[in-house]
Amino acid sequence: MRSLQKGFSVLEIVIAVAVVVLIGLLGYTFYTHSHKANDSTAQTTTSSTTNTASVPTAPPINNVSDLDKASATLDQMNVDSSNASDSASLDNQASGF
Repeated sequence: MRSLQKGFSVLEIVIAVAVVVLIGLLGYTFYTHSHKANDSTAQTTTSSTTNTASVPTAPPINNVSDLDKASATLDQMNVDSSNASDSASLDNQASGF
């Protein structure tokens, strides 16, 4: 009754390709939607919690006096000494000059 066939029929291949495309489109849609949601959440959080214009930046370090200026900048930002590792790092760099 049933003939011996070697391979797949065209209909089987079309159905398999359609399933793969459908899964790909769904995955792409969910992937882009989740990243857009994460990006908007990150932008909202960043803009509401940190004003980057109010944060001083350390000057470029070329000599020992620049290290002293950078250390003073860190000390101004470091009211509660929570960034003591930054000052220690500058002290280590100063010892190399």
